[in-house]
Amino acid sequence: MSQTMSDSIAQRKSQLRLTMKDNLKRVSHEERRRHSLAAAESLFDETVFWECDLLLAFLSMPDEIDTAPVLHKALSGGKDVAVPRIAGADIEFCLLEEGWQDWPRDRWNIPVPPAQLVALTPAAINQTDCLALVPALAFDERGGRLGRGKGYYDRFLSGLLAARDRLEATGSLITCGYGYDLQVVEAVPQDDDDQELDMLVTG
Repeated sequence: MSQTMSDSIAQRKSQLRLTMKDNLKRVSHEERRRHSLAAAESLFDETVFWECDLLLAFLSMPDEIDTAPVLHKALSGGKDVAVPRIAGADIEFCLLEEGWQDWPRDRWNIPVPPAQLVALTPAAINQTDCLALVPALAFDERGGRLGRGKGYYDRFLSGLLAARDRLEATGSLITCGYGYDLQVVEAVPQDDDDQELDMLVTG
């Protein structure tokens, strides 16, 4: 990819991030509740949700769709649920425990898994049938996603997929964008480092 093309993609990403952040700020508490329940019901209609043994899910920022309905359903159904914790420049996933709402919160007001919780290894994740719910500011129907610019999920998913090849993984991995209907755009600007998603569920 030429430098000119790379700069153009970066500019388009920056502009789309600003637009989507502004749109998300306009979502009221009642709209968030309603759309979060609708997205959860749409996910529960997907066979992959019921067939997975491990759910990788995010704990929501105040301006993101609320994943709590999905977390409660998965836990009550006996699934393992793991959520992210920032580790330096990357994220790692730890198994969710009851009472997670009482965990200390970070500067984004997201509950943080306690330090004593051991992170799942790529080997452990890749040996089970796993569904990964992935957040973003914007999605498209072709699997494109635009994150917040830190690259956490792109690096995590890239590493997980590379580990699958090395470890001869026996489990399946499905990546699913999860958000509001209003976050779906015609085409997300992408570069070579962006990881595409397998499916998209919104509400």
